[in-house]
Amino acid sequence: MGTGVAVTGVGISSDLGRNTGRNEGELAVQACRAAIADAGLDVAEIDGLSMFPHRTKPPNAFSGPDLPYVQRSLGIQHVSWYQASTAEHGQLGAVLHSIDALAAGRCTHVVCYRAHLAQNRRYLAGGDDPTKSYDEDEHTLPYGAGSGTARGALWAARYMARYGITQRELGSVNVNGRAYGSNNPDAYWKTPVTIEEYLDSRWIATPLKVLDCDYPIDGASAIVFSRADAARSTRAPVWIESTGCGPGPATTWVTWPEKSEMAARYAGERLWAQTNLKPGDVDNAEVYDGFSFFTLCWLEQLGLKPVGQAGAWLLEGGGQPGGDLAVNTDGGQLGMGRLHGFGKVVQATRQVRGEAVNQAPDVEVAIASAGGGPGAAALLLTESERSGQP
Repeated sequence: MGTGVAVTGVGISSDLGRNTGRNEGELAVQACRAAIADAGLDVAEIDGLSMFPHRTKPPNAFSGPDLPYVQRSLGIQHVSWYQASTAEHGQLGAVLHSIDALAAGRCTHVVCYRAHLAQNRRYLAGGDDPTKSYDEDEHTLPYGAGSGTARGALWAARYMARYGITQRELGSVNVNGRAYGSNNPDAYWKTPVTIEEYLDSRWIATPLKVLDCDYPIDGASAIVFSRADAARSTRAPVWIESTGCGPGPATTWVTWPEKSEMAARYAGERLWAQTNLKPGDVDNAEVYDGFSFFTLCWLEQLGLKPVGQAGAWLLEGGGQPGGDLAVNTDGGQLGMGRLHGFGKVVQATRQVRGEAVNQAPDVEVAIASAGGGPGAAALLLTESERSGQP
């Protein structure tokens, strides 16, 4: 059991919010320096770099600062391994690659980062430029369905119809996130929201309302992963017990056969197959909330809550501290702001360390996950090193 890899440092950019005036490179360097300092490491000890997503030419709205820029800005003199990930396995493909590289002995300490500005892209029938649509966009942009909301709405509707999920239960995800966010100094939203305020919010694509959608911000997250032998000498390692990723029966939104479930199901199967821990051992779940129904699917398809019941449980306040499972305790992407999945690993690590904002009691095991639809990845994090245990 165990991967032989630990999270040894985490950091978020000191500039966080809308219209910070910083570019992606500045934000990335802020987060990386914070993560390295958090690990108690010197920059010279970093010998691996990884990022999501790779930088396209020309850069698109999701592209972050490239690896050479970050290496030069940090002053890293020697890199043994580097990699820029695309969007496979949700947003955590770069995280999985970093863990694999460390387990294979290719490097000792990897800084893995994601930096972005708030996206303000307009989605129009035919696209911003119909001649440049490709892959799935070829089938959706002509009908005005180029955004993730339009695609996700079909999945949310199928999930709700199959399991009898109400709009109030869907809205419970935002209520939970905003409650936590109101106590998080870093969160964009500083006020809680009631279920009635959620129900009164405007529709984007039925059944998704504006409060079902994560909130774009400028920001960056960085994580230092270390090989076990090196991790033991860092400040406060949190151990990666197991990992899991999808996608299962298909790799695109268009061709996925049953839209009431996501690749989270297959990520969960793999995650639990590599450990003797069980869903009931998890104290904290930082699960993806790019759209509210993603969170319900993650909780259920990881086995943390019975299928079709996560919404009712959250609606009764089940995800708040003091219960059996704390959920998205920094406010998540609905309450704190969109950090594209990397923020989940940051907050889960802090919860296991016992030093998180909105700290839940006695967290020994946490899950961090990212992705929706056909993309998914999850990490099981533990306070104690379990490698080699039966």
